[in-house]
Amino acid sequence: MPMLSAIKKRTGAFAALLVSSARKHKGLFAGSALTLVLSAAALAFGAAGFLDFSAPVAVVREVYAIQGEALSADLFLAEVRDGKVPAFLRSRSKNADDYDRTARVILSSAANFDANAAAAAAGDAPAETDGETPRVFAYYEAAPDTSVPGERDVTLILEDPRGNRARYSAKLTVLSGKTLAKVEAADPPPSLTLDLFFTKPENIAADFAIAPETLDTSSAGAVYDLPIRIENRIVDCKLTVSDTSPPSATVRDRTVCTLDSLTAEDFVSDIRDMSDVSADFVTPPIFGETGTRDVDIKLTDAFGNESVLTAALTVVRDTEKPKIAGVRNRSVFLNSTIGYREGVSVSDDFDNSVRLEIDSSAVNPNAPGRYPVYYRAIDASGNERSVSAYISVLDATETSVYGKADEILGEITHDAMSPYEKARAIYNWVSANVAYINTGSKREVLQGALDAFVRRRGDCYTYYAAGEVLLTRAGIDNIGIRRIDGTPTTHYWSLVNTGDGWRHFDTCPAPISNLNKFMFTEKTAKEYTQRIGRHYYDYDPEKYPVVAEE
Repeated sequence: MPMLSAIKKRTGAFAALLVSSARKHKGLFAGSALTLVLSAAALAFGAAGFLDFSAPVAVVREVYAIQGEALSADLFLAEVRDGKVPAFLRSRSKNADDYDRTARVILSSAANFDANAAAAAAGDAPAETDGETPRVFAYYEAAPDTSVPGERDVTLILEDPRGNRARYSAKLTVLSGKTLAKVEAADPPPSLTLDLFFTKPENIAADFAIAPETLDTSSAGAVYDLPIRIENRIVDCKLTVSDTSPPSATVRDRTVCTLDSLTAEDFVSDIRDMSDVSADFVTPPIFGETGTRDVDIKLTDAFGNESVLTAALTVVRDTEKPKIAGVRNRSVFLNSTIGYREGVSVSDDFDNSVRLEIDSSAVNPNAPGRYPVYYRAIDASGNERSVSAYISVLDATETSVYGKADEILGEITHDAMSPYEKARAIYNWVSANVAYINTGSKREVLQGALDAFVRRRGDCYTYYAAGEVLLTRAGIDNIGIRRIDGTPTTHYWSLVNTGDGWRHFDTCPAPISNLNKFMFTEKTAKEYTQRIGRHYYDYDPEKYPVVAEE
């Protein structure tokens, strides 16, 4: 009977251990010698794997819960272990806490006792284990009610896989609140505090487990996980961003004619809401009847929130004629293309697409002369307005060119101005009113000047010719000058004398900016040529008057 021998051997060892321990802890083993022997035997047989009367042992904690929260029984356990002491020994202790402390001292010397080792000594195969302590299951004697705030006791049952049970009592405090909170979508976002979820007592620690300001609370309909740390545990909470506010907008009273119609959106502006908004008529208005009436506009956002705004609609008959702007007398070159609509616009108090008719049948662009052009605007109601202007087809004659020059000089100069001041006014007008293009007529000065005065564009010859004609008509001495022959390109400008010697005068834009080219000296011309390159102001000085050096 090798197994029995092993059991006896283990029994003797445990009995000796208990006797020694009993001498140190007399209160634990009060009773007869028979009780001591039976206790030793029970421990020995239990250690050998035949008996297990031990109940699970735990340390419980107080739990704070949010109203309505579902709680697992495990939340109340701070520490749990499978017991190692027969139940009938525990029953002899008058104080359970004292028993637990004493029992741990008694059994500490036998902590390495292994039922598998005893079974091996008896010739049996060891029990199969996964190396882990057998799990202790916890459940409620009666599930706690978390729907009502307040303090209450909770009874827990701990049970090991062998059916041994222990009963523990723990404290539960239900905090007034909820685990699902809602905030109204807003921009800027509202401030998020714990008060959204529950009222925190002063004696407990609680905060958000993540930074709430990282959540986008301007997006209506969004749902976020927002866990809260209460004491030593995490509570799963959620935050819903809702939109319960009706849309708002600025009302626009409208006046239309009997031929017009409007949409509901035409009566509102500056719509304000955190989601998309549609606008509809509560009752569609009649636009064909004159008079003033109220129109109700219903605004509906993406979450079904509605608001009704009232605007005034006035319907009138359209009797106002459309307006024509930009029609003026114009001058063009002989044989040139005429843009009759250039600079002309039409408008109306109700019609945004007024029809414009132009009658230019009397104009002959191939013969000099002064010809009428007729403009007629008609709105949707049949109201119309007509205006006319004249197109002057010009040939490059002294009469036509000097006439245009005198008109310009009359606008920019007067008799009290000095020659220098008049030259400055001419320089400024040509620089500001002629646009540079890489082509222009170089046939003669009169044609070039007419390009500048009428077409308002051209190349360097156009700028030079305009300056020469204006300077000459203003009575200022000037001479045309040209870049030295043999260079890849030509360039034209003027020499001007306003009473203190000859100086260079060039209104054409330079290849580099910020050059002052009004009445500049020979020294400055050489400096500009060095900066620009391309022999820009190189010329044959033998052909022209001496230019002031400084």
